[in-house]
Amino acid sequence: MFSHKYSLVICIYTLVLPSSCVVKDILTSAIGISGIAPDYQNKINLILYQGLSVQNAKSYKYSLAESTELKNHLDIKLPFVLYVHGFIEHYSNESVQTIISAYLQKGADNIVILDWSAFSYENYAILSKRIKTISMFTARALEDLAKAEILNVDTLHIVSHSLGSHLAGFLGRFLSFTIPRITALDPANPLFYQLNAEHIDNSSAEIVDVIHTDGGMYGANPRTGTIDFFANGGIRPQPGCPAIGMCNHHRSWRFYSESVLNDTAFPGLACASFEDFKAEKCKENEIVYFGYSMTAKRSGGAYYFTTNKASPYGKGSDGLKYV
Repeated sequence: MFSHKYSLVICIYTLVLPSSCVVKDILTSAIGISGIAPDYQNKINLILYQGLSVQNAKSYKYSLAESTELKNHLDIKLPFVLYVHGFIEHYSNESVQTIISAYLQKGADNIVILDWSAFSYENYAILSKRIKTISMFTARALEDLAKAEILNVDTLHIVSHSLGSHLAGFLGRFLSFTIPRITALDPANPLFYQLNAEHIDNSSAEIVDVIHTDGGMYGANPRTGTIDFFANGGIRPQPGCPAIGMCNHHRSWRFYSESVLNDTAFPGLACASFEDFKAEKCKENEIVYFGYSMTAKRSGGAYYFTTNKASPYGKGSDGLKYV
């Protein structure tokens, strides 16, 4: 009755797993529908971007098996940022290109995309299991980069969106070294919090900073990091977004990309709840800036801010109050 694409969407929204979605496929999540193990090492890529703008950037694409070839292009003196895209995404999508554009304009980091799009369009329920294997192979490639002294692990910052955030979280558990920082942009909610105890959390890296923009729908609602930022309460509708669709989920990467170029766009106020924030009960509490230049604090906590309806989204100090 339904196409594969639309039956999948129904599964995600209702969190029901009817036989039409997963009964057969879930049993083959580790090796693929064909019964043959996917060639992860050659189907997953690392793509380095260099240049002053995304329109004129040079890109260098290597499979995980070829990862050490990045040595010919990386500036090892700069921090290493790895961006992990989400479900049904490709490195050419707006979300990825927006992140790349911000980093290129900043000009202070090596920006590398983990391109796992060869798998990201598969059945979501299968992917929720498969990303652990994808993480394992990616970890091996990062270990190779570290051993070859191409990657200075002390500068590694993983930025991830949606399903990619859990991929990043698992990645942290497979590495022999501790990732200094993972930024999770609205980690995927379906199948990771209701039915599966394994998801990104504060053990995935030294610091795990999370932003919530679509809590309880496409994004996770519970606190899941060392420090969690709840933009406009962390739920839909976000200002300027309708109550349905992907706009609310996508606000997470839009906010983050803006923070790369504006350190003070999103100050967050420590508060016990959004209700207390709205009631101005937290005015004397600690302020931590969300995004690129966040001052990492191991103590963590929940932080709240408000945004504008359209770009520029950051309100600066005006975002510390609810209007």
